[in-house]
Amino acid sequence: MKMTGKDLFAALSFVDDALILEAEEAKPARRVVSMQAVRRVGALAACVCVLVGWAFAADLLNRADSTAGEAASMADSAVQTADGESAEAGAAEGAADAGAAYGGEIIDGYRGGDEVATCYAAPQDGTWTIEQPLQDMLDSFAGEDVRFLVTFELFSGETHIDRTDAAYIEEAQRLAAAGYDLRLLPQQTADGAAQCLCGLFTAEQLEQFDALETYGYDFYFPQNADGTPLDWNDPAAEPVG
Repeated sequence: MKMTGKDLFAALSFVDDALILEAEEAKPARRVVSMQAVRRVGALAACVCVLVGWAFAADLLNRADSTAGEAASMADSAVQTADGESAEAGAAEGAADAGAAYGGEIIDGYRGGDEVATCYAAPQDGTWTIEQPLQDMLDSFAGEDVRFLVTFELFSGETHIDRTDAAYIEEAQRLAAAGYDLRLLPQQTADGAAQCLCGLFTAEQLEQFDALETYGYDFYFPQNADGTPLDWNDPAAEPVG
């Protein structure tokens, strides 16, 4: 027999009210969670998240510092190696330049017969003179790839400066640093063995000499006491600078 909704409602009307009350009281009570407890749990979870985040960030920073330190160390090592190699290459190049001997023709004296004795006035400061025998050779070899073995006297205020004077030595060092090829060559003088500061100059270097305004210069061919020229390639020669 099929029961309808009306039949169900009619049947319920016969249930004892005491039974309904008992069933109502038997329902499980709902658990109520206070908002304060919820807030505490939330705060604790937030603190945990912050601590974990800090720990993760600190680990990343430590790794980044370590990587940067290693990279910097490698870069420094590379720079030091490159600097060392450059310094060695520079030193080797300088040594090669210093040891290289000029292989062309050297004009070391007058080649026009007997020299004519002449007198020369002391050059004024900031100027230089070229004695006549040297000037004749410059004219004779004009345009040719030759070098001239010369020496010079130094003057200041038209007063001669001795070669042993500190001013002469400093000026020689300045010229060597400026690129002039200078050497101390053995020389036989009337007083015995000595050294003479000489240079191997091109015609252009003599004609466009880098003179200081405080000095005057007199260029000429150096000689031994017997009139023979000095030897630029003498094994006892000492480079200047």
